[in-house]
Amino acid sequence: MFKIALVFCHIDEVFTNYEAGVFSLFESNPPLGLCSIGTIAKNKGHSVKIFDQFLHHYTLDQLVWEIKNFSPDIIGFSCTSLNIETSISCARKLKADIGCLCFAGGIHVTLCANQVAMEHVFDFLLSGEGEEIFDLALSVLEKSGINGLQNISVPGIWHNGKNSANGISILSDIDQPILDRSLMELNLYSNRGALLNEMPCYSLFSSRGCPFFCKFCSKPNYFKLYRHRSIAKVILEIHELVDKYCAKSISFREDNFTADKNYLRIFCKKMIDEFDGKLPWECESRAELSRETLELMYAAGCRGIWCGIETMTPKWNKWINKKLKEESVLSFYNDCKEIGIKTGALFMFGFPEQTEDEIEYDINFALNLPTEFSAFQCMAIFPGSPLAEYYAQNLDLCHPITSNVALALTKGKNLQYMIEKEHEINLRIRSNRIKV
Repeated sequence: MFKIALVFCHIDEVFTNYEAGVFSLFESNPPLGLCSIGTIAKNKGHSVKIFDQFLHHYTLDQLVWEIKNFSPDIIGFSCTSLNIETSISCARKLKADIGCLCFAGGIHVTLCANQVAMEHVFDFLLSGEGEEIFDLALSVLEKSGINGLQNISVPGIWHNGKNSANGISILSDIDQPILDRSLMELNLYSNRGALLNEMPCYSLFSSRGCPFFCKFCSKPNYFKLYRHRSIAKVILEIHELVDKYCAKSISFREDNFTADKNYLRIFCKKMIDEFDGKLPWECESRAELSRETLELMYAAGCRGIWCGIETMTPKWNKWINKKLKEESVLSFYNDCKEIGIKTGALFMFGFPEQTEDEIEYDINFALNLPTEFSAFQCMAIFPGSPLAEYYAQNLDLCHPITSNVALALTKGKNLQYMIEKEHEINLRIRSNRIKV
């Protein structure tokens, strides 16, 4: 049996020099992805420990010391485009010090596997959804060691810088084992919802993927395949959170909890049956639900919904393929207010030729929404998004921060203007809310 360390590193230091909201959202939430593959390993009899650098505010050297003190046989890293450099640095130090096997997975590895492989620091990579291929990799490592991976041809497993089967891993069964949250130091997290007051508020996923095709989205292609877990399994997990961890509210972490209206309706009726609609929960949605749907969600315990609006300017709404209609958005927020569901709205700016009048239009729209919070972010460009190709051809319209991430610039504006504009807009929105 192996001792397995699973690591979530802090945001790369370079991003701390850019006071843009899209980077400040890097916060300490329980790492559910790592917990999911950790659960797979623990169920196979392995010893697993999760190390969250952000949670403990470790320096890189402190993180390395903590991991070494665990004496792991295998170390896995969850990599995003915001923490990839820190993850590589940590892995490199550990490889030099204790020489154990290191692997990496996560959205950045999925999108940029070739690039990560060229660093020659990870013994293998998991590209795509990791639970099933991690299970397979562990079985191979137990029987044949690291060289055994070169004899299997499975999409998503990279060894020696190659993925012989090509492609990425997509789960054959979305209903993976319920997370073993004892692997996470749950009591050390804030455990609060974005819109809910009841604590502790614990998070979970009921689905994976999103059926929409917004051009700024950096999710891999498999993420467009929307799939949801069985409602029975979701309800079972909620019961565990309430009974075992004393949850007072629930936060659904997926990008679009309400995408399947039939699933949503059945789920809400089940929540009414199981909890009499008295367990508060929140979710993320597109801002276009009917009043009837919202009333059912409220009856089922929904007390918070936050949405990405991005922009209501028709030109830029179309450009990012958001396809939201102003009248639907207004009806949605007004209905939520009347029903008793708290709401949030996120906007972006920094489109190529966006005018001051167009920005002002979105600001006024945001100010008139009856939300608990509204915020604007300068648009960031991440690997995998359709917009990344556009900006690769229009380098004058973005400010590269790393080889993977850039901030969008409106034509004729510089980085300092964009960041100052973001602060100015959000200060104006906060000031208006205080007056109200």
